[in-house]
Amino acid sequence: MIRVDGTGKSNSLIQVRGLDKTYRRGGEEIQVLQRLNLDVDKGDFVGFMGPSGSGQNHAASICLAAWTSPPTAASP
Repeated sequence: MIRVDGTGKSNSLIQVRGLDKTYRRGGEEIQVLQRLNLDVDKGDFVGFMGPSGSGQNHAASICLAAWTSPPTAASP
């Protein structure tokens, strides 16, 4: 089962908590992800949908990178 409320099991295959992503375009700061919580269990299929520029590619890339090579320390 896929959950986005942060109440998932600690043994979820993918577990994301409080993910933020901001980037700059020119002088403008664009926040594409705000406090994303996500749990994905083994065997689940996930697709990110939304209007162009809403962060679906960033969310998928960050989750995949974290799953294939977990960070050794949390960022501040």
